[in-house]
Amino acid sequence: MSDKTSELFDAAYSGDIDKVKVCIASGADVNAINSCGDTPLIEAIASENAKSRVTIIKLLIEHGADPDFKGEENCGVLFQAILNKDPEIMEILLHNGAGPNFDLDGESLYERASFDYIYDAFNLKLPLKPAEQDAANEEAWLDFLDRCA
Repeated sequence: MSDKTSELFDAAYSGDIDKVKVCIASGADVNAINSCGDTPLIEAIASENAKSRVTIIKLLIEHGADPDFKGEENCGVLFQAILNKDPEIMEILLHNGAGPNFDLDGESLYERASFDYIYDAFNLKLPLKPAEQDAANEEAWLDFLDRCA
């Protein structure tokens, strides 16, 4: 990966609009994939800099970033926006070609988003392992799994 492309990832995540523009103008690859399997667009969506996030996302898309990118685990740009619970970004991505109909390990994007929302809204703490009575037999184990769901 070129230095300019590496700088683009950093600028997109940090919310540095001017640096993003310089990197793009210098030929940085807006669809490059880093060692984590992310693109600059995913980095921009994951950015905690809410003031510049939308501007950077629009800039990247205007310069050819793929709003429908899905990585190795079939997660991608739209999934990251859903995890961030940001309807404005979801709308931008969908308007620019992100496809909402894909499968994430047997779940639809809606089902995954619904679980994530419920998990956050109720501040659920899933157990790391079942208690002894939950592992006692198959019925107890299935009851434990139902409670976790």
